[in-house]
Amino acid sequence: MVAFEDVQAAVACAGPLLGNADPLCRLAVTHLLGQLGLPRASAALLPLLDDGDLRVALCAFQAMSYADDTLMPDLFERYERLLTRLAESSLTFRDRDAFYGRAEWSQKSGHDLVVEPAHDTFVVGKLQGGYTRYLPTWKGWTPGIGAAISTGIVPSSLRAAYGGRFNAGMAVYLTLRPGQQM
Repeated sequence: MVAFEDVQAAVACAGPLLGNADPLCRLAVTHLLGQLGLPRASAALLPLLDDGDLRVALCAFQAMSYADDTLMPDLFERYERLLTRLAESSLTFRDRDAFYGRAEWSQKSGHDLVVEPAHDTFVVGKLQGGYTRYLPTWKGWTPGIGAAISTGIVPSSLRAAYGGRFNAGMAVYLTLRPGQQM
């Protein structure tokens, strides 16, 4: 009830619960703090980007999209550590419906990113999720149509060049793969 009456008090009450041994408790508190959208709440969530339970870490990550990284100088490094815990995965049903997700991080030169100084190296990341619907095989080929959403992540030093730390993207695509051999 305190979260509805005094959000600052809610942040103070939530702090000790962030270290609770029960990951579901940490997840609930992380979600609450993320909903508040306050700088103080974001600062409290920062350590949870390294939480051992990936659900908690990802919930904190989502909430941090509103964070002021100038108040948290190691935010990008924490994002980088979280990205290394993620991988690519897919789930296909009846060889027709494919859901996938991936996380990437890499180092890019200023030249590659079209920013100055061109010789500097920047660590950037991308989170992506999508869906592909494969159609019936025709003449030995299986066509598909899909869509994906993504967010590119850049360090705070590139915020001005990219318009923000998190840059949304979307794609609609057609794909073609060899059909199954009989």
